[in-house]
Amino acid sequence: MALFATNIPRNPTINIGLKFPTRKPFGHLKFVSRNNIRAAINNVEDSSSFVQPRYPLLKLDEEFITMKAIKVNEALEKAMPLQHPEEIHKAMRYALLSHGKRIRPILCLASCELVGGDEHLVMPSACAVEMIHATTLIFNNLPCMDNDDIRRGKPTTQKVFGEETAILAARALLYLSFQHIAEKN
Repeated sequence: MALFATNIPRNPTINIGLKFPTRKPFGHLKFVSRNNIRAAINNVEDSSSFVQPRYPLLKLDEEFITMKAIKVNEALEKAMPLQHPEEIHKAMRYALLSHGKRIRPILCLASCELVGGDEHLVMPSACAVEMIHATTLIFNNLPCMDNDDIRRGKPTTQKVFGEETAILAARALLYLSFQHIAEKN
């Protein structure tokens, strides 16, 4: 045991000896006391500067959501060209382009905009989030799960294309989401 312990690099927060190794939690962090924080706040003449947003707040109204949904739908359409094998790609497009609310990618875009980021840089990630969501919906609708026949007012992917094709389409969508982020970023 002693020979093994000498080969391990030394870390000040880990104690290795003949006993079980122990770790000092948060031993490397330095904390600021509440009194120091209060003193800093009291020394500021205008304490309202602590609550002012750095960027203007977004107005998540119907117009904003509609405009972002249109952009997301266009980006998803470009991300999902019809390719070979055609049956699987039709199933992927059916599940992904069914014109849902697109809340998840819209929240990605809004978060980016809120911190002053470029919408075009986050669009691949927003599309990937929607692809992953479509994947989960396909898997959730399968007979071994909820066995749903209708999703968003339309027949589910496995009802239109069959269970086997739906599973392949879901897996392909998941892989496409990873590929989409890797290639675009």
